[in-house]
Amino acid sequence: MRARVHGAIASGALRQLATLDLFMNKIGDEGMEAFSSAISSGALASLRELYLHCNNISDPGMVSFSKAIASRGALGLASLAKLDLWGNRIGDLGMKAFSDAVAMGALPSLTTLCVSNIEHPKLKSACKARGIYLSRV
Repeated sequence: MRARVHGAIASGALRQLATLDLFMNKIGDEGMEAFSSAISSGALASLRELYLHCNNISDPGMVSFSKAIASRGALGLASLAKLDLWGNRIGDLGMKAFSDAVAMGALPSLTTLCVSNIEHPKLKSACKARGIYLSRV
């Protein structure tokens, strides 16, 4: 399944996709790294909502995702308004990497972010500066 989703994303077949819900798909860090490669290619530039909750994503996967969104700047996920990462195992390292990317302007259209740890100081600060609403659900 992961290989098919990654293949569809990488091929450009999903360029017009507005919402992608991968709730409880056991993506894990390996899947998140593959997904991050597709993001870096600009294959999901029209995506407005991305639901990745409860997928066993931890620091390595989140660091890969953060690098992907930071490297493409406005091109990687330029239209993304809502990102749901709640229920994963993202620790301090992953949150710091993501917070740094957000603070540098990654995900320019992001308005809502759902994470388990809304009290992470760096994330809270980056979101406040950008006017991004933080939520647990």
